[in-house]
Amino acid sequence: MVSHSLMNWRNLSAAAALPFLAASLAAQNVSYSNPYTISTLAGTPGSAGYVDSTQGSNASFSDPAGVAYDSSGDIYVADTNNYVIREVTPSGAVSTVAGTGTMGEQNGAALAAQFGPVYGIARDSQGNLYVSDWVTSAGTSAVVRKISGGMVTTLATGLDQPEGLTVDSSGNVYVADVGDFTIRKITPSGAVSVYAGTLGEAGYAMGAPGTGQFGAPTSVAIDANGNLYVADCGNSSIIKVNSSGIMSVYSGTPNNPVSQDGTLASATYSHPAGIAIDGSGNLYVIDDESLVREISAAGTVSTLAGVPGVFGELDGAGPNAEFNFAAAIGGIAATAGGDLAIADTSSDTIRTGVLLAAAPPIIQHQPTGESVNNGGTAILSVAASGANLTYQWEFNDGVSTVPIAGATSPNLTLQNIGANQGGTYSVVVTDASGSTTSNAATITVLSDAWFKNVSTLANVGTGANVLDAGFVLGGTGSKPMLVRGAGPTLATNFGLSNVLANPVLTLYDANNNTIAANTGWNNSTTLSAAFTATGAFAYDANSADSALLQTLASGRYSATVSGVNNTTGTAIVEVYDDNLSDTSEQLINISSRALVTPSASLTAGFIIGGSTPMTVLVRGVGPALSGYDVSNALANTTLTVNNATNQAVVASNTSWGGSTSLSDMFTKVGAFSLPAGSADSAVVVTLPPGSYSATVTPADGKSSGVALVEVYEIQ
Repeated sequence: MVSHSLMNWRNLSAAAALPFLAASLAAQNVSYSNPYTISTLAGTPGSAGYVDSTQGSNASFSDPAGVAYDSSGDIYVADTNNYVIREVTPSGAVSTVAGTGTMGEQNGAALAAQFGPVYGIARDSQGNLYVSDWVTSAGTSAVVRKISGGMVTTLATGLDQPEGLTVDSSGNVYVADVGDFTIRKITPSGAVSVYAGTLGEAGYAMGAPGTGQFGAPTSVAIDANGNLYVADCGNSSIIKVNSSGIMSVYSGTPNNPVSQDGTLASATYSHPAGIAIDGSGNLYVIDDESLVREISAAGTVSTLAGVPGVFGELDGAGPNAEFNFAAAIGGIAATAGGDLAIADTSSDTIRTGVLLAAAPPIIQHQPTGESVNNGGTAILSVAASGANLTYQWEFNDGVSTVPIAGATSPNLTLQNIGANQGGTYSVVVTDASGSTTSNAATITVLSDAWFKNVSTLANVGTGANVLDAGFVLGGTGSKPMLVRGAGPTLATNFGLSNVLANPVLTLYDANNNTIAANTGWNNSTTLSAAFTATGAFAYDANSADSALLQTLASGRYSATVSGVNNTTGTAIVEVYDDNLSDTSEQLINISSRALVTPSASLTAGFIIGGSTPMTVLVRGVGPALSGYDVSNALANTTLTVNNATNQAVVASNTSWGGSTSLSDMFTKVGAFSLPAGSADSAVVVTLPPGSYSATVTPADGKSSGVALVEVYEIQ
């Protein structure tokens, strides 16, 4: 038995095929006058395996070869290296109908039977399946097996290398026995004879059985009049065998392995491997390991899909499709109406082909979203198959989808992008057959705004009424942060009275573990340099104010300011980003808690850096704290956000009112919920770069209690 690997006349990789492609396209006349649209029905390109699945993309095959249709559109597959027969429904569901997946020669119940490598498959009008099987486990010759009524039997033995086969209306099976260079006929009783060609003799001669010669007959198809058509891979020809077994050249020229379309007489073929026929007498040929071609009943040869010498797994129409057939193998079957089933052997997939007019464009490469800095450039691209394609890009901002004026090419370039251009983009691709909309690609516009500084000014009490500030450092790394607790300098520099004389600053991690503490900054030159670098106001030399310069990993922290020996007074807690050039970790939130009285408000300050606006959520929480074991929570709050430069009121709120939009925003930023209708306050406001303050006061002007002020960046 001749090794099948000797039939690999060409084994070009995609890279090696490029020079060949350039030359072949210039030299060959390939016509796509009747292009087909190719789609992958089952299997994953290049992922060989043995998996049945109700979803085609989850199933796998291993070098599928022969295919055959039934009247329902189901496709039967000779799965060569899995040693099984598979069934694929029109929806792509894949199941095994015969074989165990283990090589052998066992007949009997279909799912208990064993096959060798199976290459060809055919189905008769009664629903019986015939399979060419290269059984080797006991060293026997290849055979043709029959699957009928759920049972597997051996129909005929004594063949060499049977590949494609077909069945006539009387139940006779015709087999392309490539190893013996003949077409065999097997009667329903199993009698085997040479129907065409000369046993054991390769060549190129037309004539009666015993005188005619084939080069390497790999596949056969039969028409309604009993004429056989043979894909003679070795002679680059399509041979016709009449009902008397007489051979004649139907199309092609030996020793001229070039794929060229035209008339029957002028057309040539490279290495035709598979052949099928439809109800109108049109022939379909797998050629050149990369093409599907048609020989119409009128005698015109054209290319339906693929490009000579280009190997791949792309779906698409006509020249936009790519195949990767193995040399001398490639199963094809046709319905009466001309729809195609294709075993793309080296891609391990089952593919279908239909007339281009029956399907709209196919998106071959979907646009891919990206994140881009504000003011940067984003580029979206799409690749689609079809003729005379038009494009229209669309934008969805989360509310509605609108076409983009002038965006009518495969590529969309968004220059100097702004925050209002963040959203999803898709493109509608249209041709004469219809329209296809691509997947949505999300463009995220990254704001360059950040909190340069957050601070809180409040009265520092004792016990639970000390000044307690929380903050969040976003990102995944770490960076130095300047944390300060000031009292005395507030009096000398800003004229505040009743300041905290000796503030104690303590920094905690998210688990309430102490990271560092300070009382009196000791006129540190390192700290003084950090004050200057961050723009923090200077401390009085040798003052009792406190400060820490600490490298912190991304996460949640809190800083408390209390008085030495439980002293009280007004103080400020501040957090500064000490490395503004590093934007991978940034302050994204501050929340400070302190006692609020009619004469002592709670004020959080924050500075927005960058060049673009930032949207923030600001809350003044009092009543809701009662649910968190705060016994003396402020009963009602008024929240006021001011521009710190000119003291203009930016936004204010008393009682947030249970707003759904605000509640959704609480969830988005990770803030705890507020009871609907509570007297807590909240606002969402978009602010340009600058300095701002958020102040919480008693709404009734007379209550006292603990309150919380929070500022969140909304990303």
